Amino acid sequence: MPTFIENKKILFAMSAFQKHTKFNFIYNGAVLSDTNKLFNNGLESKKSRAIDLREGESVQKEKLIELVKQVSKYLHI
Repeated sequence: MPTFIENKKILFAMSAFQKHTKFNFIYNGAVLSDTNKLFNNGLESKKSRAIDLREGESVQKEKLIELVKQVSKYLHI
């Protein structure tokens, strides 16, 4: 499972399952501003948020990069 770590903290992880692929913002997804409404899983969680993509679905690269940049900024505070 690809996991992206900065300063010993997980930015996010990617997982492949039989019916979907998941971008999981584990450490602090709940505090991110999801203005593009990408998060579609884990919305009830106090910490994490996720983007689940099923066959034929995609996410715009630029919008995903925005979320990753937010995580990075958050970890540097």
